[in-house]
Amino acid sequence: MRNRQGRMQREASAVRRLRTELEPSWSAATGGLPHLDTPSHLALLLCSYPDRWRGRQEWQQTIARSVLEHSSVMDGENFRKISRQDLERMAAAYAQVFFAGLCLPLARAHGMSFRLSSRMSRAGGKTTRQTFRGTSTRAPTVRYEIALSTSLLFQSFRKPGDRTRVCGLWCHNRLAAMQRIVEHELIHLCEMLVWIHSDCAASRFQSIAHHMFGHTEHR
Repeated sequence: MRNRQGRMQREASAVRRLRTELEPSWSAATGGLPHLDTPSHLALLLCSYPDRWRGRQEWQQTIARSVLEHSSVMDGENFRKISRQDLERMAAAYAQVFFAGLCLPLARAHGMSFRLSSRMSRAGGKTTRQTFRGTSTRAPTVRYEIALSTSLLFQSFRKPGDRTRVCGLWCHNRLAAMQRIVEHELIHLCEMLVWIHSDCAASRFQSIAHHMFGHTEHR
């Protein structure tokens, strides 16, 4: 019992230090956070306590507005066109606000790309980690990719009042559905960066997704 209490106290102390360093807000996305750039920092962030994410709805709304304002092709929440830059811009905004600006620089240090897919029909998104063998003159390399299914997005929300569940949450437009998919895929990316493997059927993934974004379904 004493060992367990001691461990819980140490964990609570670590999280308190994390909160002090990484208090999330939209202003932090413009550069207010300290420079933290290791997978261990990202792991600590992912495992922080649920009350850290109480302001998520406001941050999600701010991200949605920012993506629409800066897009050259999206004409509203039920956009009829989308570009790869829109996907990357949304992921970058989430990375700054929810992940302290950590995950994308870590991924880009290896290789990171974004892709729109009109052929994906079974999942709204997909995150992959590819390892390429080294040679006698070149070290092994790793690349990451996040793909978004445009076919599933554009098959939904065709009539006024349409809604659909994404990650267990009701979405009333394509932009909200895209946000839920990006949230899910960024957790995959973060887990791959920290632990190499990521499985949305596993308890660790589901705990992070629920505490951070309120997701209740993970397939």
